[in-house]
Amino acid sequence: MLMFHGDTSKLLAISTEDESKKKRGDTKDHPLGQWFLNFSEADELLQLVAARQQVQAHIAKLRRQISLTDGQNQQFKPL
Repeated sequence: MLMFHGDTSKLLAISTEDESKKKRGDTKDHPLGQWFLNFSEADELLQLVAARQQVQAHIAKLRRQISLTDGQNQQFKPL
């Protein structure tokens, strides 16, 4: 709640002074401030490593299936 009496120019000067004290990139009053507090680069990297491992495992599984399918097809081909 703002209350002022008389001259409002002092109030205006105070608010601009507070704004000048804020540093560029300051996340204190940023709407995503909670995200910045919870973000961890290490956690992000661990998630990427886990996803990469899952993709590699899936690729290996598909390669095994392809090689089995190719082996079965060669058995049925006439000489």
